Amino acid sequence: MSYRGAMDLALKDRKVLVTAASDGIGRGIVEAFCAEKAKVAICARDRQKMEDLKSEIGISFYESCDLTSASSIESFLKLLRDQFGVPEILVINTSGPPKGKFSQLTFEDWTKGFEVVWGPVVKFISAILPQMIERKRGRIVISTSFSAREPIGTMLVSGAMRSGVSNLVKGLAREVAEAGVTVNAVLPGWTASTSVKKMGSNPIDSIVAQIPMKRLAEPREIGDLVAFLCSDRASYITGQAIAIDGGFLHAI
Repeated sequence: MSYRGAMDLALKDRKVLVTAASDGIGRGIVEAFCAEKAKVAICARDRQKMEDLKSEIGISFYESCDLTSASSIESFLKLLRDQFGVPEILVINTSGPPKGKFSQLTFEDWTKGFEVVWGPVVKFISAILPQMIERKRGRIVISTSFSAREPIGTMLVSGAMRSGVSNLVKGLAREVAEAGVTVNAVLPGWTASTSVKKMGSNPIDSIVAQIPMKRLAEPREIGDLVAFLCSDRASYITGQAIAIDGGFLHAI
């Protein structure tokens, strides 16, 4: 898919934070905001990939962060406030939790799933939401998975954890709506990320055959939806969990 330019969403100079943003869907989200000339801060584990992003598309701030570690997140947030400021837009992207059938999963797998999916959501929102409420404006988008709506293969932990995030989105959206803050989730389907590409051509061909559009999503397509939800044009959209999956969940 060819590169698309900005959608003119009036996001120029808006301060945006995107987590787990050095690759895949996270990078696609960053690309969409940078195309809109927003000031983008990111965190991830791979410092080299973040340095490459800065040189390639001009992010404003980056720092390493382990999203499963409370102390790492706290250190990152301190640097963010000191060197970038408090973001007006928060996009929480995380890595995937352990996979497997229920009989294969251990209690530690479920605990890891909570740390990966829920930990960053609670920690980042708790740190940044108060300033959004004070400003009477803010956008929060959580990138989860289409497994939040329907069990997908061995993504049992993902579905269980992420469906809970969708419920949080709806409840939190109602709580902060009068403060001018919107809260939404996007549910990406099968996407041409690095981890999916590593699966090889045979599994990917089998997956594509089940998708009505007969292709994987491009990370930037997820990014475009996120950028729209964070714009003033989406100011009346809140509490939603929006699938972007090429029609995969069409019967759900």
